[in-house]
Amino acid sequence: MNKEILVYSSDHCGFCLKLKSWLDENNIPYINRDVDIPEIRKEFEKFNIHGIPVIFVTDKNTDKTTRIIGFQPDTIKKVLEL
Repeated sequence: MNKEILVYSSDHCGFCLKLKSWLDENNIPYINRDVDIPEIRKEFEKFNIHGIPVIFVTDKNTDKTTRIIGFQPDTIKKVLEL
């Protein structure tokens, strides 16, 4: 896959857990950033987004990044061209 997936989530968020389970079940690799860790929370706050999960999908060929807020499997499939 020519796309990198970065997920901002929390272990206390039901939709975050659903998203990560869905990614795992579909063998989609991702990097998880836990917003419960203070340094990660500060990093996340720079995006001025107030809800989780948030997924950033970066196309390695074009460096274009798509942001998906919430657990949206159909949108994720479309962005990942699955």
